Amino acid sequence: MVNHFKFFFLSISILCGVLFISSCGDDDPDNAMCSDGVMNGTETGIDCGGDCPLCPVETTVAEDIENIKSSFNQMLSCVDDFKNSTTTDVMFRKFLKMSDGEVLNENWLEDLTDELDEVIDGEHIDDNSRIDLSYHSGTYQYVQTSKSWQKINNVTDEVVFRFPSDETQNTNNVELRIDKYEDQQVLIDGERLFLPTEIHVIMTVDSQKLMEFNLDNIEYASNSNFEIPVSLNANLFIAPMDIAMSVSRVSATEFSASIIANDGQSCNMGIEIDIELSDDDFENINEDSVEKAHVKINAGALTVQSIADLGSLIAIDDPTENQFNSLLDLDVLFNGIKIADLEYDEDNEVMNIYYKDLTVEDSFNYVESFLGDLEEMVKEFTGSW
Repeated sequence: MVNHFKFFFLSISILCGVLFISSCGDDDPDNAMCSDGVMNGTETGIDCGGDCPLCPVETTVAEDIENIKSSFNQMLSCVDDFKNSTTTDVMFRKFLKMSDGEVLNENWLEDLTDELDEVIDGEHIDDNSRIDLSYHSGTYQYVQTSKSWQKINNVTDEVVFRFPSDETQNTNNVELRIDKYEDQQVLIDGERLFLPTEIHVIMTVDSQKLMEFNLDNIEYASNSNFEIPVSLNANLFIAPMDIAMSVSRVSATEFSASIIANDGQSCNMGIEIDIELSDDDFENINEDSVEKAHVKINAGALTVQSIADLGSLIAIDDPTENQFNSLLDLDVLFNGIKIADLEYDEDNEVMNIYYKDLTVEDSFNYVESFLGDLEEMVKEFTGSW
């Protein structure tokens, strides 16, 4: 569609890409009185307050605008925290030496990885089309004087790599440990492949945990010639962020997925997607296969959600303004309370935000300012956009 329309969704994608997405709270308290339509127990309103969810707080449009601005500012604060974290310093400033979108440590990285494939016998992986943890198990350490790798012991249940964090480091202060890897044979487009069912990896630098990845509960589709993962749980810790990812198969053609990220303090973000397909022919899936799709993006207390039939919108090549707005039905909420609607204005090529007093504003006033500040914040690594 039009440039602003594309820019809107590009902006949403960027927000998700930098992990500015948030989790939801518990909507079902144990106290059954919280849904009986009567103010009782410890409630301060009907089915709210006390031991039940907080009662809705009415806000003015001026307060809504400030709450939206504060949510975008909080996202920038989260990026700044990550930018100044030990993880970013080690991985991007030292190991990769990122500057203006370029890796300046390429020669050193080539020296570091040049002989690794031979030492761990990468041909065995290629020949067998699978990773066999017991075959490759052992501790591999980088020898700086000879710029080579050596295997120093033969543990039977894990693979450990020890290497320096940057070219000025004279000790192997990084340890990358793979202590779990299970797989199963699946059929993908007529070819038998071994794909993972469980993975656990942890990385420490100077004995401090900077990264941990855990993948389990993977289930592959068994009713097709294209056995893709249809359910999984994954957790990724990149200090200081914890990121939880899940996919669950509700029925043969219905799926729910979510990504939730938080730092245990003020950075809480998430995206939730519910999707229904026309059939379970995963090999031939395309945009016409989507029957229904609902998306919710949270950034702290701010939520943008599509509560209508996104699937029908995807199936239309060039939707009209009315089709776009009615099928997408974008709502803006703060603390679970609806504060505005988002509607596309085709004539002016803008995505307008309609507040509850019917005043209108171009939503890109928020997004453009946010992206400008974000670019300035990360251009040390990415360069100008």
